[in-house]
Amino acid sequence: MVLGCRGYYRIGQAQRARGKIMEWDENYREMFAALAHEQWSGWMKYMLSKGRYMDGQWVMPKQSLDHWMRQMNTSYDDLPESEKESDRVEADKMMAITKNRCGDYCSLEG
Repeated sequence: MVLGCRGYYRIGQAQRARGKIMEWDENYREMFAALAHEQWSGWMKYMLSKGRYMDGQWVMPKQSLDHWMRQMNTSYDDLPESEKESDRVEADKMMAITKNRCGDYCSLEG
């Protein structure tokens, strides 16, 4: 038996749906990849806006560097609520992609 979003399905049901699930996985993989690129690109634009080129090198203010170093060395659970909220906004984007997955998968029951 395999676990579906509404409970357990018999193996036969999952095997019949396998082709559709693989198609679903590839479509959603591309959606997640596009989101990952959008998030990375947004971060790079933001980060690069905080620095400048000087004598052929890109430099950023020490305050920004210290802030990001602290964040990257802090576990999510230990972040202040204001910084967790920024991560929640990004999580919401992932959840928007997966919102319909259960409907797609569960529609394969029959």
